[in-house]
Amino acid sequence: MRVAVCGCGSIGQRHIRNLIALGLNPNDISAYDPSSDALLRVPDGVRKWPAETRPDDYQAVLICMPAAQHAEAIKIAIEHRCPFFIEKPATLGVSELTEAEWQTDVPHLVGYNWRFHERLKHVKVALGGRSPAACWLRCDTTMTDWPGHHYAAPLFECSHEIDLALWLCPDAELLTGVIGSDYANMCIGAAYVSIRWASKRSRRSFEFAMVGTPHIEPTQDEIDRSYLDEMRHFLAVARGDEPSINTLSQSRRVVEICEQASAMVAA
Repeated sequence: MRVAVCGCGSIGQRHIRNLIALGLNPNDISAYDPSSDALLRVPDGVRKWPAETRPDDYQAVLICMPAAQHAEAIKIAIEHRCPFFIEKPATLGVSELTEAEWQTDVPHLVGYNWRFHERLKHVKVALGGRSPAACWLRCDTTMTDWPGHHYAAPLFECSHEIDLALWLCPDAELLTGVIGSDYANMCIGAAYVSIRWASKRSRRSFEFAMVGTPHIEPTQDEIDRSYLDEMRHFLAVARGDEPSINTLSQSRRVVEICEQASAMVAA
């Protein structure tokens, strides 16, 4: 399979390494980034092209550019009927895509890798389609100067916990939302989400009001494995072997909740 990776920052580099680890020939991977420094870090053998050109010979595309450019890249992939992987969040606003684009049948995956964390998957299976009595999803991050800080609230970048709340609590709705200069606290159905983006250290933890799953704090090995399994799943989706675990229509709720929480603060 020939794959194009658009955006070669840290997440793009990770996905390229995982594509190679999953057996893709580096010569079948094309890397695009307007930054020559980013392209210098691309593994040997991977094809590279400058900003003024576009690939015209690939079977899937990974969109790893800044979130403000996601909607345009999604539109291009849909127009060309090219299977695509899009990093979180899908876009910065629901209005950036048409209803038909949100509902596209072009094979794709929205990249929320916590859905591939083994212990969280066990919790999901144990719930059997029900919502937990309660769950606490917490993110502390040192990302005080994250790449998109000049065009979007960090809430959009730190949206993993919102996605998890919706994944673990079917049909959940935002009940309350409070956003400060360096934190966000939300209640989404039975899930309590706490995000701080000016912490002294990065950590994520998940706790559930369920017997046998009192606390989960991901290890680095589990994080690395979740990204690898996510990319393995996307390749299967692109080949038509598996249905996507997370589509644009599903991840639209994350964007909506970010917008709703922001509106609550504005009100």
